[in-house]
Amino acid sequence: MIGLFEGEGSITHNGSDHPVLKIGMTDWDVLEQFRVVMGWYMKNGLHGPYHDGDPKHKPLWMCRTAVKDTVYNALQEWLPYLGERRTERAKEIMNEIAN
Repeated sequence: MIGLFEGEGSITHNGSDHPVLKIGMTDWDVLEQFRVVMGWYMKNGLHGPYHDGDPKHKPLWMCRTAVKDTVYNALQEWLPYLGERRTERAKEIMNEIAN
């Protein structure tokens, strides 16, 4: 599941500068399984579907959390399994939360 986040997810900030973990994809069933397995991290559940209006494009579903403790704990647990670029970003966010 962490590999799914590595490929499809992001570590960012929302408008009020809170750290956010989010993952989006068109496969609702795969994202729902992610939510269930990592459910306590993604307390808000799935959002969507979002559609850009192009009939060739599938609707997008999103799962996200912006609770600082939840973000920190998830990143701390996932850190050994993330690639180099995401590990660097995760450490930045964890340092921001800790300070």
